Amino acid sequence: DAFRIDHILGFFRIWEIPEHSISGLLGQFNPQIPLSWDELRGFGVSMDQHLDRLTKPYIRQHLLPPLFGMHVDAVKQEFMIEWGPGFLQMKAAFATQRQVDDYINQRKAESEDKKTYYEFVRPGLMHLLSNVLFLEAPFSNGTAFAPRISPQTCSSFQELDPALKRAVYDVYVQYFFHRQEDFWAQQARVKLPAICNATDMLVCGEDLGMVPACVTPVMNDCGILSLEIQRMPKDPKLTFFHPGAARYLSVVTPSCHDMSTIRGWWEEDRGVTAKFYQDTLGHHDEDPPY
Repeated sequence: DAFRIDHILGFFRIWEIPEHSISGLLGQFNPQIPLSWDELRGFGVSMDQHLDRLTKPYIRQHLLPPLFGMHVDAVKQEFMIEWGPGFLQMKAAFATQRQVDDYINQRKAESEDKKTYYEFVRPGLMHLLSNVLFLEAPFSNGTAFAPRISPQTCSSFQELDPALKRAVYDVYVQYFFHRQEDFWAQQARVKLPAICNATDMLVCGEDLGMVPACVTPVMNDCGILSLEIQRMPKDPKLTFFHPGAARYLSVVTPSCHDMSTIRGWWEEDRGVTAKFYQDTLGHHDEDPPY
């Protein structure tokens, strides 16, 4: 007999979204080792000089038309304050995503005529509120910060000067992929053995997604099997995982509970199905049966 630990990464660290936020982009790891002002300064990121620029939503006039179209002026008047030519910030009543969401839901309930307008502008407002580069660590009272996940995808990052952009990216890489590996491994080594020692069953861990480097060694030490999903290969260069490439102590399956059924997947995209049938199953130049 065997059982699977769903999202085994949660035994190392979990991704938490604060109550005042809606987007996962504004989450932070728990537990984590945030960076102090001095540590950030060592990377070339000076909070003394750039605190507001790096920790507040980056809102500029030229960013608004692609988000709000013909409603730019109405959105500015309702939600924002212009504190300099082309420089804007959210009004105090709309400083968080939760505040904006509650307000929009209330306004939609009060006025059916405004429902379409608020549904249109809501995504743009949420986008702007997540257009930040550093998040204050909980309970740090402004003394420590964590970089926002995937900062390189947001305009706040793209419009930094080259030196600061490089420094911010270096902090991001260090924080997400190096800084906390040993710390997270220690967390899991306390929790996972208790589960493994409570049963004689084989234990499989769902080690999928953004997997820290420390996960595999800890799982090996605990005798926990790895999970390989054929339609979700861990190697980003692959379209499908081949069972023949599975390492020792692996469970290989065509799908999992987070995916469509095998039959549903087989019929939803015939191009993808044909690629799997021909390249992975070896039926070259044959069309898959439906």
